[in-house]
This record gives sequence, structure tokens and C-alpha cells, in this order.
Amino acid sequence: MTSKRIKNIVFVLILMAVIPFLFACSSKTELAIPKTNLNKDSEIVSWNNISGADYYVVDINGKEYQTTLNYFELDTYCENSGIYNIKVKACSQDTAKINSKFSASQVLDKKEDSSIPRISFDTASGNLYWTEISGATFYKLTINNVDLITDKTSFNLYAGELDEYLIRDSYNKFSVSCPATSDYYASGTSREMKLYVAKLQQAPTNLSVELSEGQHILKFDNVFTASSYTIFVNDKSLEVSTNIVDISMLINGSGQYKIAVKANQVNDGSGKTSYMPSANSEIYIYNVN
Repeated sequence: MTSKRIKNIVFVLILMAVIPFLFACSSKTELAIPKTNLNKDSEIVSWNNISGADYYVVDINGKEYQTTLNYFELDTYCENSGIYNIKVKACSQDTAKINSKFSASQVLDKKEDSSIPRISFDTASGNLYWTEISGATFYKLTINNVDLITDKTSFNLYAGELDEYLIRDSYNKFSVSCPATSDYYASGTSREMKLYVAKLQQAPTNLSVELSEGQHILKFDNVFTASSYTIFVNDKSLEVSTNIVDISMLINGSGQYKIAVKANQVNDGSGKTSYMPSANSEIYIYNVN
């Protein structure tokens, strides 16, 4: 057998091995690229539903976040002053489909002058806060076009602060500025932050702990709106779904334990917040001999 014929046979064998792979690749379907829309007031990026997508990846300045919804609330991830580039791709768990390419970037510009307060909201603590401005004696916090003059730089919405100004279960508008003093001109006004403020839950009450058959049983009054609670014991925490709980795993020998409980945030089926977390309960002191 000549070397030329051997080469031809090898070529045919390689081709036979590669062709099925090429057909398999060509039969895969690439998902469509999402068409995004950025609402700069509410700081929400949304996009059209993509057929065949199981989830979406939102890229914010190179950091990626997954969601099964067709919108993404940016305020938690874009809290600080700066420019944020946001893009979205559709993804599938089906090996016969190829993830889409990323959409064109949407730009959220939150650069602010250093002499202007920067307003933010911390979803973990419930604090609405802004940067302290040198020389400022008071601040003018504007909530839904109503002004509040205050010397504070934060308010806790989970604790019910500012309730007389808020519209619960609705979007509220916040901005802040520094009024003029005898030594300083008035500052400019911060960006207007649009924040959805859900209904407030009551903090759990009547905490007590009983030692029963070697177990430390915590009890507290049920919060009718709550679906889960977080229990805090000194520097430890535990998430539970009932108001009668064995907390022995959080107790480590004799000593004094400070215990508090909060009702956790409640979301509806679409991922939207129905109820904000409650404030922490009053601290219960539990002594273990």
C-alpha cells in the first residue's frame, strides 16, 4: 500500500470522526440576546423574556449575578458614587442550547460632587443614610416632595422611622441637601433615589427561654405576616420558620446570653418585597449556670 493511499485512508477516518461533532455543534441553538431597558429613577434594569432561557446573568462592571426574573434591582449593587456598566445575557441548562451573547451595555451614572450628600439604602439593616458633609449643621431630607430638617444622617425604615412621610407598599422618592449656614453656602441636592418601601412588620415580642430535658427552648409571640425569623444569640444567629425553637446549638456553656429576634423580609411570588424585615425585638437576657 502506497504512502499516498495510507494518507488518504487516515484523512477519511479523521473526517468520519469530525463530521458528527460538526453536525452536533451546528445543531445547537443560540439563545437570543436580551433587549434591555434601564430605568434610572428606580434603578431597575429590565429585559424581554427569551424563549428557552432558564435564567439570566446580569453583569455590573464585571461582576455577575444570576436571576430567573426579567428585571434586576440595582440599588443594592450600585450604592456608591460612580459609573456602572450593566449588561445581560440569557442562559440555559439545556446542553442543546448555547447561552446568548451579552446585550449592549446600559450606563448608570451615579457620579456625584463630593460637596453634595450621597444618599443610599442598606437592605440588610434598613438604614436610609447619606454621607456627612463638612461644615453642615443640618440636612434637608426631601421625601415625596415633603421636606424634613434634621441633624441626623440616617433613619431606620425597618424600625418605623419616617413612617409619617412614607407611602408604604409603593415607590418613594428621597433626596438630601445641606441648607446654608452663616459660614457655608447651601449644597447642591443629591440624586433623587426612588425606593420601593414595603409594608412594615412588627418586631417579635414576649421572648422567654425554658430549660426542658436539657434543651434550651426559646418562645416568642408569632408575627402573623412573617414566614421566617432570625434569632440572634450574642454573636451567633439562626434562621427558623417557627416561634418555638430549640436554641441549644447557640448556647455554649454557662454565662449570660443576649437574645433578640427579628421577622425576616417576605417576598411575593415574583420576587417583589411584600413586607420589610422587622426591627430586632427587645433584648432578652438569659443566664445559664
